[in-house]
Amino acid sequence: MPPALNRRILPGMLIVFLLTLCLYLATMPQTITLEDAGLFQMICHQGGIGHPPGYPLFILSCQAFVNLPVFDQSVFAGNLMSAVFASAACAVLVIVMRQLQMPSLLSIALALVYGLSVTFWSQAIIVEVYSLAVLLFLVCLSLSLAYYKSEQSKYLLWLALVYGLALSNHWPLQALGTLALLAILAPRIQSIVRFLLAPANFLAIVALVGLGLAPYLTLFQSSPEFSIYGPVETGTDFLKYITRAAYSDQGELAGISDKVSFQRWLVEQSARELTLPLGVLAGLGFLLSFKRLPRHLSVALVLLYLGGTSILNLMLGFEFTDLWVAVYEPYPVISYLALVVWLGIAVMWLIEWAGEGVPWLRRSYPVLLVAMVSLGNFPGFHYRDNDFAQVYGELVLESVP
Repeated sequence: MPPALNRRILPGMLIVFLLTLCLYLATMPQTITLEDAGLFQMICHQGGIGHPPGYPLFILSCQAFVNLPVFDQSVFAGNLMSAVFASAACAVLVIVMRQLQMPSLLSIALALVYGLSVTFWSQAIIVEVYSLAVLLFLVCLSLSLAYYKSEQSKYLLWLALVYGLALSNHWPLQALGTLALLAILAPRIQSIVRFLLAPANFLAIVALVGLGLAPYLTLFQSSPEFSIYGPVETGTDFLKYITRAAYSDQGELAGISDKVSFQRWLVEQSARELTLPLGVLAGLGFLLSFKRLPRHLSVALVLLYLGGTSILNLMLGFEFTDLWVAVYEPYPVISYLALVVWLGIAVMWLIEWAGEGVPWLRRSYPVLLVAMVSLGNFPGFHYRDNDFAQVYGELVLESVP
């Protein structure tokens, strides 16, 4: 982004960061929660290896963050780190929206809408890998758009480093989003090839990706404080961990009907992410995107959405049960970024269509968007007093002789 534009959008980014962080702090649980929170809290505070594929960048960040002298040994620090990553992701989303030619106020409103969306909000207030995954993907997305517009090699170099870091955090989600990044860069493929044909440039890209992947070296531990599958001492142990070979994503009873059911659930969940009215508008924006965006960008948004939804659904073999729906639920969090862009396209079209006949719409649409998603989703994520997991754990322990 040009420096002048950066200075203009910085206040909006700061507003988004502070507003979302305050909301996350207000709704953040104060005790241990479900999903992988207990596992990550233990590893962050006590050390060890995360479950496959290890999430080494997240683990390193969390271990450093929770051990800052300003924190005690409660769950607050781990949850706070996720919230900070989430708010930073929303701030970067403002940049991405401006790169996609969204007006300034609309960019701020859309970043807040995503910050208050169902899946992202649920992961922003617990110690989980997803808010950092979204942050790193958005930085990659912004760098890809910057290179597409300017063809400045510095953006490719930064992209190589951040892409490696993103793989070190959650490589499956980053890999699923890579098709969208490639679609953005597709019109500049000749420039990229010319750049890489210079040996020094090629080696620089490889070195930067390798530097970003360096956190994976921390998985080699002969006596970790905790590890689901024991120590990682050999190359075989390492590959087993990062490839998730110990897991089975193929249920014995899963079939075509389960994939169809998951696909239907994904469509329904997508419609609910931003509340149903805004979900309908996002659907309209999807149709309009093929007329209002360059073809490669409209295709990139489709690939972005399909990556963590339909494509992942085809790759997995989950049975359609409440348990596996809960497991799948956070996976599309990066894919839902496409919904917010489509929503912005629809809002821009609606304002243009309304023209001067509905003046209040031009003045109030940012507030309306944020109000609708916050009022619609807030009741489901007021987790500050959620103590179910702790009470249940105490009851179980008290029952042991």
